[in-house]
Amino acid sequence: TQQRSFTLKIPMLGNRRRTKRKSDSGACRRSAWTYLRFAILLLALFAPLMAFMMMFDDTSNERGLQDLNTLVQQLLMKQQQQTDLNDSESLSKRGEKHNVVNSMKNDDDITSRIIQTVSCPKILIRAKEDDNFYDPNKGLESLLKRWTITQPPFWISLHKKWFDPRRWTSIYTKGEYYEKGLTDVFRKILDVDEPGLVIDVGMNIGWFLLYARAYGHDVAGIEPNPVMHVRVCESLRLNEWDKDDSIKIFPYGLGEVHEFKNITMGNNPGASSFFEENLAKRNRRKLLVEVQTLDSIADQERWTSSSFEKPIYLLKVDVEGYEKFVFEGGKRLLQTRKIQNIIMENSNEDLELTLQLFTRIYGSGYRVVALMDPNGLPYHSNVATIASANEAMRKIPQNEREGVKHDKIVSEFLRKV
Repeated sequence: TQQRSFTLKIPMLGNRRRTKRKSDSGACRRSAWTYLRFAILLLALFAPLMAFMMMFDDTSNERGLQDLNTLVQQLLMKQQQQTDLNDSESLSKRGEKHNVVNSMKNDDDITSRIIQTVSCPKILIRAKEDDNFYDPNKGLESLLKRWTITQPPFWISLHKKWFDPRRWTSIYTKGEYYEKGLTDVFRKILDVDEPGLVIDVGMNIGWFLLYARAYGHDVAGIEPNPVMHVRVCESLRLNEWDKDDSIKIFPYGLGEVHEFKNITMGNNPGASSFFEENLAKRNRRKLLVEVQTLDSIADQERWTSSSFEKPIYLLKVDVEGYEKFVFEGGKRLLQTRKIQNIIMENSNEDLELTLQLFTRIYGSGYRVVALMDPNGLPYHSNVATIASANEAMRKIPQNEREGVKHDKIVSEFLRKV
C-alpha cells in the first residue's frame, strides 16, 4: 500500500511541470531552483521510508524478518478472530436463540484436549452469568433436586416441570425413573464387586450415568446438548462426585464420521434426533453440534488398548434412530469384544438401516439376550423364539457376503426390534 501511494505521487510532479510558463528565462531559473529544493525535501522525507522498505526486502536483515514475522502473526491472529466472530454470527442466524447460542462453537467451558470434555465449574458459571446461554432453570435461587428411592440412592438435578414434564413426574414426584425395566437391567449388570466402566451414549439429564456411579463405576457420558451438561454437573456437585475424575462428559453427538450436524429438538428433551422427520414439524428446533466417532473417543481414552484392564460392563445407546451410525463409528471398539453388555434402543423403522445395524453387531460377535419395552415387558417371552432369531441373525454377515436373501425369521425379527 505504501509503495502504491508513493508511485501515484510521481505523475503529479510531471503535471505540475507541464503547467509552468516557459517564455520567461527568469521564471525558468526560479522554477529550476524550486524543483531542486522540492527534490531535496522529498529525499529528506522519503529516505527513512525507503530504508524501511529495503529492510523488509533484505533477507539478511534479521531484525527486519522478525518484525515482518510479528506483523504477519498479528494479521493472522486478527483474521482468525474475525473468522471465529463470523462463525459465531453465522451460527446465531441458523436457529432460535436458545437453541444455537449453546452450540459447541463456544469452547469456554471445554478443556483443551483433542477430544474435549466438559468443565463443570466453567459451564455452571456460564449457565448462571451468560445471558446468551439458554437454561430453563436460569434465575432459580436453589436447585430442583431429588434424592432417589433406588438402591443405592443418589441426588439428581432436574429441569423445570414445564420443560421436561415426563422426568419431573417420575423422578421428582416418585423418586424413580419411568423406564423401570431398563433401570432393573442396569442393576443386574452393575451390582458387582469389581469397579468398571460404563459408557452412556445419549445421557440426557444423567439418570443412568448417576445410577452407574452410585454403584462405584467410572462413567463416560456422551451428550451434545449443553443444557444437559448443566443438569449433570449440578448432580455431580450434589453427590460430591465432581472432583474425583470418575465421570467424564463428552459434549458431542456420535456418528460414522467427524462432522458438524444439526440435531432437531422437540417438546420432549429426551427425543432430540438427527432425523428431523422423527419430530412434529410445529415443534422442531435445531441446534448445530459437533459429531465425533465412538472410536475416536475410545482411542483417546485407551479403551481399545490392551493396556486398558478395567472391565467395560455396559454400553448404553439411546440416540433416537441414529444407532446404526453410532455403531459404524465404533466398530473398532466393538471388535475388541471388551464391552460385556450392550443396551440400546432402536426406533428406526427403516428395515435396511436396521439390518445394517444388526449386521455390525452380530458381525462383532454379539447376540440378543432380551427384547423388551422400557418398562421391562418382553416383546418375545418365548426363549426359543429369541434363540431361533439369534441363529438366523448369526448368519447375516455371511449371507451379506454371499448375496443370500434373509429368511422370514430375520425379517420378523427386524420388524420386532
